[in-house]
Amino acid sequence: MTVEVAGTTTVLPGVVFEGRAVVEDWCVSGSSSGKGTPPATTVGDGAVIHSHTAMCAGNRIGRNFSTGNKANIRENNEIGDNVSVDTMAVVAGNPARRLKNKNELPYG
Repeated sequence: MTVEVAGTTTVLPGVVFEGRAVVEDWCVSGSSSGKGTPPATTVGDGAVIHSHTAMCAGNRIGRNFSTGNKANIRENNEIGDNVSVDTMAVVAGNPARRLKNKNELPYG
């Protein structure tokens, strides 16, 4: 198992990579907007997380996951195998769905 994390990236406690992964520059994984210990985030084997991606705490992500640059994965999502999140996309809610505007976000 090899996890390659760029030197400018922050992986917070509670984030578990379950196999091979590449995390490019300026990413943040496991952040939480709440107080206390954030829930764990798991990322399956074969992940490629491109630069400037933010993954919040509490996500369960399957195998062969990939993001474009600046993707935003909000809290507590369940993402299956072989999923690609496009550049500058926001994944929010469980189940995630396409939003028309930011006023539909399921948080504050």
